[in-house]
Amino acid sequence: MQVIGLTGGIAAGKSLASQVLSELGAHIINADLIGHEIYLPPKEAWKEIVATFGPEVLRPDQTVDRARLGSIVFGNPEALTKLNQITHPRIIEEARIRIDEQKQKDGQRPIVFEAAILIEANWLFLVDKVWVVVADKEVAIERLRRDRNLAREQAESRIASQLGNDERAKYAHVLLRSARNDKIRVIARSASDEAISNLDTFLRGVVLRLWTNFVLIFMVNFGTSKSKAKWYPSIRPS
Repeated sequence: MQVIGLTGGIAAGKSLASQVLSELGAHIINADLIGHEIYLPPKEAWKEIVATFGPEVLRPDQTVDRARLGSIVFGNPEALTKLNQITHPRIIEEARIRIDEQKQKDGQRPIVFEAAILIEANWLFLVDKVWVVVADKEVAIERLRRDRNLAREQAESRIASQLGNDERAKYAHVLLRSARNDKIRVIARSASDEAISNLDTFLRGVVLRLWTNFVLIFMVNFGTSKSKAKWYPSIRPS
């Protein structure tokens, strides 16, 4: 089974999409969770982070205060590069191990590698297909203010620092849009048989699940002429 790379900007709705895919039977490998694990003492990444950024990034229990570390690297390209050089190779290594283990354990079960920076960090080589979750800017701002207690200016700054929806969509084989009510729908997919390959059956399951729960699925032609588009019969757009 191929590996799906699930990505999207901050507050786009990746967790919701990941939950749906998991409930449909996919095995989820979360890059952020791997990141949390490699930050734990006394792992090598933890040692390098403390050596690079100082003990002030530690909580009293000696774990890394990710919020404090984030405040140091956000808006500081040099510091961010140093942090990425410490963490990214280790995340990639662990992700590879988990993907290989899952393929050996169950070669038929879809694998989803969820990574917010899949595109920006050039981790596309780890996956076969890319599924991108997007949300309108105002929806993302509302979520950041509600869920992370950020001021509007802070939320806008976080969003502006990342790739925009249009840029992410260029990499997508499947495009998902999450709405203001925290629900999600498939809005586009690559129409070529080659692009979807063996994921057709699994994608149909996703579509049917979203159709059942979220009222509307609007499928649009994505990167091919209409004559080449392949639509699921029950959800062909008018």
